[in-house]
Amino acid sequence: MADYFKNSDYLECSDYNDTSAVGVQYRVVTDLATEPVTVEFFKQHSRIDFDSDDTLVAVYLKAARIELEKWSQLSFGAKTMGLTAIRLPKNFRLMFGKVNTVTTTGYTNVGDILKEGGSDIDIEYTTLDWIDDAIRISICRYAAGLYINRENVVDTKFSTQQKQDEAKEMLKPYMNITFP
Repeated sequence: MADYFKNSDYLECSDYNDTSAVGVQYRVVTDLATEPVTVEFFKQHSRIDFDSDDTLVAVYLKAARIELEKWSQLSFGAKTMGLTAIRLPKNFRLMFGKVNTVTTTGYTNVGDILKEGGSDIDIEYTTLDWIDDAIRISICRYAAGLYINRENVVDTKFSTQQKQDEAKEMLKPYMNITFP
């Protein structure tokens, strides 16, 4: 996964006089109950008029959604996430929001901000069920690239790399930004 410990969205210093997070790891505890893009919507988007690849299309849609969630550090629906950290500052911004509620006793949130800091933190939180049409279409674009180019096609006139980059471009307004 990405370097979430480089997250700089905090509001005040921690008890350690250090504003850095150490050893931060995220995990999916419970994934989405249903995918945000249906096979039918994708087939309409991609102008596919046959049913023989429906199972394959569903796999590509899930893979595209997961890849774009990791890339944007957002959750595209209601799920339970876990965070483990050696140390966190107070007012640390949780990735894979929009955060609904921190469910671990002793911890609270205001939006995507975990208010309490400390050491040896292991929490779970739920995310909101939200998605808009730009995100649905970006998932479709990314999945279409996976579907069309099932082989390793590196440099051709019809390479889908541009289409996959366009999907990520559509998500830029939604991204949680981290610094290198």
